[in-house]
Order: sequence, then structure tokens, then C-alpha cells
Amino acid sequence: MVRYLVWAGGARHGSVERIGERFKIIIDDEIDEDKAKRTLKTLQELSNATIEREEPIGLIIKKIWASNVNSTKQNLRSWFDSLQSAIKEFKTIKIYADIDHAVSSNEGRRSSKVNSTVYLPLGPIYGKYLSKDYVVKENVQYMVCPTCFLLANMGLAYGVFILRINKGNRISSIMVSLVPSIKADLIDIMLVQRAFEYKYNEFNLDIPILAVPLIALSFGETLYAFENMDALIWVYEKSGNFMRIPNYIQVNIEGLLKTVSGIKYYIPQWPKILNECFLKNEDGPTILAKLNEAVINNVIKEHIYDIAREIIGLLNVKKDEKNVCRPYLSVAQNLVNALLET
Repeated sequence: MVRYLVWAGGARHGSVERIGERFKIIIDDEIDEDKAKRTLKTLQELSNATIEREEPIGLIIKKIWASNVNSTKQNLRSWFDSLQSAIKEFKTIKIYADIDHAVSSNEGRRSSKVNSTVYLPLGPIYGKYLSKDYVVKENVQYMVCPTCFLLANMGLAYGVFILRINKGNRISSIMVSLVPSIKADLIDIMLVQRAFEYKYNEFNLDIPILAVPLIALSFGETLYAFENMDALIWVYEKSGNFMRIPNYIQVNIEGLLKTVSGIKYYIPQWPKILNECFLKNEDGPTILAKLNEAVINNVIKEHIYDIAREIIGLLNVKKDEKNVCRPYLSVAQNLVNALLET
């Protein structure tokens, strides 16, 4: 919704306020929806080209598709047929002035000929099964109106950092989105989107969910000025023929934002170290998860010795025949200094 408002010229002044599990967006500028719709045509053209060629076209579409572990041509066409249809049927964002929009649009777990099935990567509450009265009912899928389907995909494309894990017969996509825990300016939300806009990475090793916020913020822009920001993280996994969302967490990352900013200040090459050493070694993600947990729980000083020892051990690994990581041992003290300042 914020990205659409930017396209419509209405996101220079305003705010996003969290109210329970909902958000109230206040806009202090006039919006020109015709301008936004012209920009939306680019997404429509990419979707159309994807359907015609039966492969993702353009960075935005490729990023959406990287979130999906069910990568069949039939599923690709179905997804982007729905996206094409949603763009064609879209009229105005002002439908969200109705706080009961979901009810009035008949959204939820029910059959609908006018609404679209929401794909699992778009959110942890969506799925194929409904458990009710201790009975599992199949094929009760979560349906949303065309506008919600469109904006959910835009959110995935512009506001989510994606890590795709390919390991054996198990594929996982880990999604990270930053949202205000209380209230944020529209321009700050836009900066978050700029940081995550084209970001998705693929790896061949397991990554604990607790390591993901640190990885996402390390690769993206430095967002130190933000306060009261939460990270929403969900995992979409396929093992054999089974697909599910096995994990979903929400954590406040204000302390982590400060820590990552400090690390990047002391060690400008930190993203490179992360990619070449921590994310090429099976032990690396586990160390990052321990570091992230210590920062979030504000116990870094109590655990600094153990964490520093594990990091030095990782960088000094004897199997590093190409001598990629050992040269970074010289920055270990800088890393300790950055962590102690948080």
C-alpha cells in the first residue's frame, strides 16, 4: 500500500500506525491514482511476459518467484494469471477506508468465484487446510479480493527480503518484512522498501530463523535511524511433496539495527565477510543466530567472549584452502569493539 502511495505521489508526508494486528495509514498529501496505475502497467507487462514465456521475467517477478518452493510451470502460470487478473480489475486503493473491508469483500477461508486464492509465501496465515472441531478439512483455501491479492504481491516484491535455501529434496524460502511496532513515518517505511526492493539470495545450507534478521540487515542499507521496528519472519518449506509454513516469529530489532550499523562502521567489508565466510560454512549461520539472539535479548556483553571465540574459529578454519577467510582475522577485534558498544 505504501509503495502504491509513493507511485501516486502521496507518501511524502504521513504515518503508519500499528493498531493490534492492523495498520492505520494517514496521508497528508493528495494522491493521483491515475499516475500510480500508469506505473502499475510495468508490473502488468512483466506478468504478461512471464505467462507467455513460462519463465519469470524481470527482477521483481523473479523475486516473487524465488519465494515459491512449488516451482512448476503450471503453478507459475496460475500465480501470474491471478496477478494479471488482479491488475486488470484494480480500481482504487480507497476501498481500505472501510475498516471492515475483509468482511464486506467476503475474504477468508471460503469458496469464492470472484476472489483469488492467496499463495503460501504471501503470509503465514494462509494455507490449504483448516482445523476446526478437531477435524482437518481439506481445500478450504484463504481467498482475498483482487486488490488485496495485487497489494500482497507488491508487498512481497518491494517490502520483503527473501532467503531461498536449496538443500537436497528440501527447499525453503525465508521471508523477512519490517513493520513499525508502534508508529513510523511513511518515508521511513519507504526507506525499508528501498533496502529490500530487489533483495533475494539463494544458499545451499541450513539457516536458523533467528539468524535471518541479522543477515537481511547486513546485506541491505543501514537503517540505524529507525526506532520501534519489528521483523516479521516466516518460512515456507517443501520437503518431498509436502509444503507448509513450519515457523513464524516476530521480534523487535531496534537493538539489532544499532548493532549492524556499528559493525558496518568498524568493518566496511562486513557484507562480504558474511557472504564469503559465514554463509559458505555450515557453522556460520548457527553463530549468526547466537549473535542475533544475544543482541535482541541485550545480553551481548555476557556472551561476547564465547561468540568472539566462535567467530575467530570460523575465520581460521583449516579447510579454507583458498585462504578466503583467514585474512579477515585482523578485523576480529573491530567486531568485538562494535559489539561491546551496543
